[in-house]
Amino acid sequence: MMKHNGITTDAELTKIGKKVIGRCYLGTFSSDVRPVDIYTKTLNPRCDDYYFIINVDGSSQPGSHWIAVAKLANMNKYLIYDSFARKSKKLIPAFIRNFRYEYIDLNGKADQKVQEENCGQRSIAMLLFIKKHGYHAAKKI
Repeated sequence: MMKHNGITTDAELTKIGKKVIGRCYLGTFSSDVRPVDIYTKTLNPRCDDYYFIINVDGSSQPGSHWIAVAKLANMNKYLIYDSFARKSKKLIPAFIRNFRYEYIDLNGKADQKVQEENCGQRSIAMLLFIKKHGYHAAKKI
């Protein structure tokens, strides 16, 4: 078990994501970097659904907040979870505009307090929940 104090890094999230979600976890990215597997359409043929985490900051910035993204095979849209329940269009406009993803914001109310630094862990937890229970259960959270 990993002990942790402070902000979670992209490497830590990727390691945990690969461990708990498996081969269908694409990785952890900045909001201005499109996950290569999605961009090139060279997705793992053994995966029907895909999961990843992005930081709301771009790659030239230090990083400030992690959000979860899931693409389920039975949906034409990406599911986006922000633990502060902000709207993706305002939170990650470059991600939405540049990559032209159609999406659904999942949570309607914040479940993280401003002083907490656990958005990465919350993102992993939401991806696991989506993987296990699907969209219809996740949209009720």
